[in-house]
Amino acid sequence: MNFVTFDNDTFGNKDSETDVGGSLVGGASVPTKAGNRFFAELKLGLGDTADFKLMVGWDFKSAPTQ
Repeated sequence: MNFVTFDNDTFGNKDSETDVGGSLVGGASVPTKAGNRFFAELKLGLGDTADFKLMVGWDFKSAPTQ
């Protein structure tokens, strides 16, 4: 669910609405030779939500502590 507050006129009067939507989410993670991981996530919106989001990143392997 998305709750949105906005100004609906030039006098600064505020209004709000609640919209319902959903998302299809998919992702992948790929190991590298150094033991780290590259990942990506794709989110496609359905209904009243963001249409498209893409996130990519690199997960670095931490050194063992003693």
